[in-house]
Amino acid sequence: MEKLMHPLNGYKAALAALLAFIIGLSTIISAAQVATPDGSTVFFGIVLIAVAIFLIKGLMVVEPNYSIVLTFFGKYIGTVRENGLQFVNPFYTKLKVSLRSQSVESTKLKVNDKLGNPIEIAAVILYEVSDTYKAVFDVTNFNEYMKNQSEAAVRHLATSYP
Repeated sequence: MEKLMHPLNGYKAALAALLAFIIGLSTIISAAQVATPDGSTVFFGIVLIAVAIFLIKGLMVVEPNYSIVLTFFGKYIGTVRENGLQFVNPFYTKLKVSLRSQSVESTKLKVNDKLGNPIEIAAVILYEVSDTYKAVFDVTNFNEYMKNQSEAAVRHLATSYP
């Protein structure tokens, strides 16, 4: 079952990352200009740059009509549907899923109707993902799954009526 997450504001995290990077870089540069650099000052600058990289890794952009499924070492954490720049745990694995309407055109099938008459039938099926958890974790490839299920439904429909 899909769990909606409400991540942190990405703009604040991006600003914090930028400030940490600038302060860390300026600390390292100022320590390098001194004749005898202090090791703790250089270490502090390196830590700030590492924090900036850590924060940037957690930034993600969610586009309209898309969602991002988050997992943490294989465990489902939740789904983000809010558009814009978002910040989540940098260790999360992010998988982008389209929520747009998609279409599948089935191939022409040669089947017999209910009376045994041979017919050729095809269909165009429109669908959209409503539960990203099921789309990502319950089937291997949901686009291929939709194609196979639509062909089975068309075949069943054709054999049910004369």
